[in-house]
Amino acid sequence: YNPHTHTRTMVVLVPPHLLENSPSAQDDIPSSDEESLRNYGADLILRSGKLLKLPLMTVASAAAIYQRFYFAKSFADFDARSVAAASVALATKLDENVRRLPDVILVFYRLEMLESLDGEEDDVKGSSIPPLEIGGPAFESRKEKVVRAERNILRELGFEVNMFLDLPHHYVLRYASALFGDPSAKGSKSRSIVQTSWNSANDSLRTTLCCSHQPDVIAAAAVFLAARSLNIPVPKRPPWHASLEVDQTETKRVAGILHSLAGKPKPCYITVPPKKKVPKSQPMASPLTDSIAPCSPPADASEDKSDSESPTGDRARAVKRARRGVSDGDL
Repeated sequence: YNPHTHTRTMVVLVPPHLLENSPSAQDDIPSSDEESLRNYGADLILRSGKLLKLPLMTVASAAAIYQRFYFAKSFADFDARSVAAASVALATKLDENVRRLPDVILVFYRLEMLESLDGEEDDVKGSSIPPLEIGGPAFESRKEKVVRAERNILRELGFEVNMFLDLPHHYVLRYASALFGDPSAKGSKSRSIVQTSWNSANDSLRTTLCCSHQPDVIAAAAVFLAARSLNIPVPKRPPWHASLEVDQTETKRVAGILHSLAGKPKPCYITVPPKKKVPKSQPMASPLTDSIAPCSPPADASEDKSDSESPTGDRARAVKRARRGVSDGDL
């Protein structure tokens, strides 16, 4: 089996200078807060996918959109919850698994209320959550924020969202099969590796890996990490990274990032104060116009007011004055 009989897609990655200095960092948001909000938003998207009964690939696409957007805008510009909901709504359209916007808003409202009640989706009765009336002021306020976020996502990502929606999940099964055999075969080690790798691919969406590394590298790292965690040796002849045609150093670095996610606490929402709007500066006055006193109105301004409202008003006044001058001279 050759994993490269399938076409690889080269994803457009975020430039290094933005990876090091994101818009949120430029707004003096601590890196720990940004990391937590990225993790929180992705977790919110994954949880919403279950309630909306979305395919995992649609949910993964939404998480990738979410992570990408915050390299164009700051968390001080757009609230994480609104952007997460907008990312889901947009991903359902792109993957043709459309969900109605009111349904998306209601699901995210439910998840927010569950957070405030410190509960999970299955252990909190629906009656304990205050209802959100569709069309009511609270609903319309949320809808306005989500619609604004979706428009800005499309504007910032150039309406070419599919250019970066190739996901590591597309490669996990291929790579696991290439290294460890067909997962459907009886007694195959590949089956457990595929499941563990799939979970790591999901975890990668909580980070910026989808913005900084190609999806095949993330998939290779997930498979490598799964083999290590299950104490299954990786092939050495030929080396596993050579078989998958990935860089060993980069892949192990990504695997280290994925491994570090295991010990992190559950992400929580962090309130980021919105940017203060800078008042528009007054136009600078011209030194020439400042030195000229305002002109006094003409003596016959009142009688010619109706004419001055049209482009031909000046010409009409000139004709009237000419007529009065001629008649005065004849007397």
